[in-house]
Amino acid sequence: MLWLVLILVAIGAAFYIVDKKIKEKYSSEKKFNPNDWDIPESIATPVDTALQGITATPVVPEKVVFEKKASVLIPGDENFYNALCAAVADKYIILTNVNAADVLTVVESNNAVGAQVATKSIAGKQFDFVLCEKKTLAAVCAIAVDEALVSFLSNACESARLPVVQLRTQITYDIDQLKEKIFQVIGQHINQTSATLSEPKINAASDPLEINSSVPEPAQVEVAENGLELNFCPNCSAVMLKRKAKSGSNAGKMFWICSTYPTCRGMKSV
Repeated sequence: MLWLVLILVAIGAAFYIVDKKIKEKYSSEKKFNPNDWDIPESIATPVDTALQGITATPVVPEKVVFEKKASVLIPGDENFYNALCAAVADKYIILTNVNAADVLTVVESNNAVGAQVATKSIAGKQFDFVLCEKKTLAAVCAIAVDEALVSFLSNACESARLPVVQLRTQITYDIDQLKEKIFQVIGQHINQTSATLSEPKINAASDPLEINSSVPEPAQVEVAENGLELNFCPNCSAVMLKRKAKSGSNAGKMFWICSTYPTCRGMKSV
């Protein structure tokens, strides 16, 4: 048994000595460092020698130069403007290329959506010329040159009681005829407005009249906003919505119904 114990002690001592030497060897070595590798110079500095003498050009902000135009009007409108000044400048101020939203505004609507669409549509239009009062700059008359106003803008002017004069550009102008035509339209508008305001109001209670109970035709106004067309209720003039009948004899059919339903039951077929 003694010899067996001695053998085990010798083996253990041998393992201890070997393990100690291994630890001393690896603990004394330096840690891994890629910079210690012997790398060829051609790989260590991969810079093209042809580009070594080139320096980057500093970025300079691009310079944009503007100049004012000779006139805010196109050549064809310049002669017309001069003729217009000779005709009415003694009485009115002449403004050019006026945004329609600076002249017209929505003051009443039965539907908020319709009012917003109409306001946005007005903002995208303009008048060629507008005659204004000298003191207040209140619009007296709008002038469309060559091309007529779009239907929506024309209807808006009619609703706002703003007269519109349609004129064409010419090589020469007869100032007297131009003045006569403008004041004729303004005068007719004033007379029509006065007649409307002076119409006697009829009291239905004291003056029994035959009342036409037929439903009036709906006021269909095309709003030039991305091709959108609004249909207005024949009863209350609110915007109408397209809906499909779900039941009844008309099931599956499309109808225009008033957006204020059930307050208003205006409806018409598509």
